[in-house]
Amino acid sequence: MEGRRTPHGGEAALTPEGRAIGVVTSGGFGPSVGRALAIAHLDRDARAPDADAAVGVRARRENLAGAVRPLPFYREGTARRPLRDFEG
Repeated sequence: MEGRRTPHGGEAALTPEGRAIGVVTSGGFGPSVGRALAIAHLDRDARAPDADAAVGVRARRENLAGAVRPLPFYREGTARRPLRDFEG
């Protein structure tokens, strides 16, 4: 998601044109990436496995812009500990 405003579970995931394509299951601020994150169930045809597809979330009175991204969102450990601290 762009910015720090976090989406909440139950809010609609939208195409850039405003068509509903799914629902947010959870959201919050990710300190490791410095922005809001959301996990959503999307319609099968709305998923873009090879590209960062534009998506939005209708959050209260505003639309929040975001993108479909593969998991994991962040591959450098955590905000507090680098990944090398977790490796054997």
